[in-house]
Amino acid sequence: MMNRLKNMIHYVEGKSSQLLMFYVMVVIEMLAMFLTAILQIAMKFKTDSIIPLFGSVAYLLVILFFTNSYSHKLPLFKAMALIPMILVMIPYLYMGTEGGGIKSGMPIWMVLGLLMICLFTKGIPCIVLFTMTLSVYIGCVIYTYLFM
Repeated sequence: MMNRLKNMIHYVEGKSSQLLMFYVMVVIEMLAMFLTAILQIAMKFKTDSIIPLFGSVAYLLVILFFTNSYSHKLPLFKAMALIPMILVMIPYLYMGTEGGGIKSGMPIWMVLGLLMICLFTKGIPCIVLFTMTLSVYIGCVIYTYLFM
């Protein structure tokens, strides 16, 4: 038992802080989506958001495995984890599901998506991705206000 603990400590000491922060953020995101899907199943909600949530958890798990194997390509994996989640999943769950919309918890997820951009990217890519994501989120809010 002590050897396993020592091995884990040596493993963590050998990783960069950016990589460890990426692991923690993605694992928290995966747990949140998994628990949301489980709660929706328990409360017998419609399945329009349950399947994409489980699919996103599986996708992020694959990203974590590849990140662990190819940690020198961390910026690529950050983009691969961020872009589909913040530009596809969050708008889909906001507009395309019955439980979404402005009165749901989705605006909080939008803020978390913007925060993750600031934490994971730097420089010009941060500004471009932040502006693009903010434009998509504002478009989602305007669309749901006018048409839903």
